[in-house]
Amino acid sequence: MRASVAVVVLLAFMCAGCFGKKKEEIPPECIASSSSLLTTCVEEINTATEFFGVKPDDPSTFENLVINDELINGLLEELGDPTPGCCKGTCEFVNDYCGCNKPMIKLIDGFVAGNFQFFRTVSESIGSKCGIPTYYEENCPKNAWEKTWKKFAPGNCTQFE
Repeated sequence: MRASVAVVVLLAFMCAGCFGKKKEEIPPECIASSSSLLTTCVEEINTATEFFGVKPDDPSTFENLVINDELINGLLEELGDPTPGCCKGTCEFVNDYCGCNKPMIKLIDGFVAGNFQFFRTVSESIGSKCGIPTYYEENCPKNAWEKTWKKFAPGNCTQFE
């Protein structure tokens, strides 16, 4: 239930980027792939929120969350193997370089009460389990989100279907 509330709230905020795309707005590809990521990774998101003791409908629970290597290793163990749908959703988010888009990061950061590290840790944990590299500011290809949407995975993530 909490994950579905989170999806609705995030999609409502993301709609601000749906119209009149400008350089500093969320690309339509990221709106679609982040929606897919949220809806296909419900089990994994629920596991992570329970593991970290945060509640998507209570931003204050993210405020004092400090994530360290021990917690990351614990989350990896707790997650088990992600579903193929979650791997596909993660692949699509990565393929669209959404973690390289500053407005997208700002949106996610606001959604997790300024604790972007939570989202990043969860997505990197899922990505590592699925064999998918993740891209964020420091390892993004230069101006990745401004270029033609290059895909890292052959077949547009179909290997996860």
